[in-house]
Amino acid sequence: MLILDKSQQYIRDTFKKKKSVSTGEAKQAIGKAIKDRLRYLEQWDKADSIKDMDISKIIAYYQADVSEMINQAFEDFGISDSEKKMLYRVFEMSIKSIAPSSINSGIVVAGFGEDEVFPALIEAVICGTVEGKLKYNIRRCTEINFDGTFAAIVPFAQAEMVHRFMQGVDPEYLDYINSATIELLCQFGTELLGVHKISTPEIWRNVRRAAENMVEKRFNPAAADFRQTHFVNPVMKIVEHLPKEEFSSMAEALVNLTSVKRRVSLEQETVGGPIDIAVISKGDGFVWTKRKHYFDNALNPSYLHRRTPRSSGGGADDSWVRENSQEQRMGAASPSGSD
Repeated sequence: MLILDKSQQYIRDTFKKKKSVSTGEAKQAIGKAIKDRLRYLEQWDKADSIKDMDISKIIAYYQADVSEMINQAFEDFGISDSEKKMLYRVFEMSIKSIAPSSINSGIVVAGFGEDEVFPALIEAVICGTVEGKLKYNIRRCTEINFDGTFAAIVPFAQAEMVHRFMQGVDPEYLDYINSATIELLCQFGTELLGVHKISTPEIWRNVRRAAENMVEKRFNPAAADFRQTHFVNPVMKIVEHLPKEEFSSMAEALVNLTSVKRRVSLEQETVGGPIDIAVISKGDGFVWTKRKHYFDNALNPSYLHRRTPRSSGGGADDSWVRENSQEQRMGAASPSGSD
């Protein structure tokens, strides 16, 4: 479906320019969509958890089903044998790779180990199962140390607003600038060659290759250095010296940025409402600084009363201990558990 959707987008783009699309142009759009999808999947690493698994057996087992799906989806377009082979390759890479998709999920483990002086963070991306084995990849590991990583701000899921705040530019807009710069350089080179009446397919390909290399090896590194110097470093210098209570305030503010952006735009509002905030430190452990309940605390004073130990003569009140123990046996949440 992704390939068909992309093909339709290419056809719509062609239609805007020419007001009509031939059958041959529609086939070219489908071929381009297949190549783009395969190229996209191949740039991602194979999932760590299934690197040693023999994928060929799975592909052979489902080959008939995949062939039927290809025939049903593309029967009206008459795709070539080479394009069918690429579609089989797309199926294979979809199993192997951990490329981002709508079914991906993730888990983040952060805090201190018994022997760690500084905190560390590990993010794992999960993408279903393959032959009953969890398919996941360790996306990134961040560890605070004396070797240069004195602080880190690591966004997850909908991270575009944090990127805007930290780097001064939206990642999607940055991608547009890169592609637009390449096209502009190619157009300039083509027009320059046209003035001198030098134009062959091989020369045009060389112009595009030179433009892509110039953007990748010269423009992108220079732009990244500028963002790091003028946007990222000034913020990180402050974050390195923030007290614990300011950490929680900053985390809440960054989440609120995404919430406000989604609320005032046409995007789906997937971030909003009260925000749970916790601080993990070596000395205090896991501490909630802000936590929502599914009920109004003011209307349920007895709940907080039951969760607060009452001391008498230096010891915990026996009635509270008995009441709390009874609630735990009945399945109620413990004071340190989640609601």
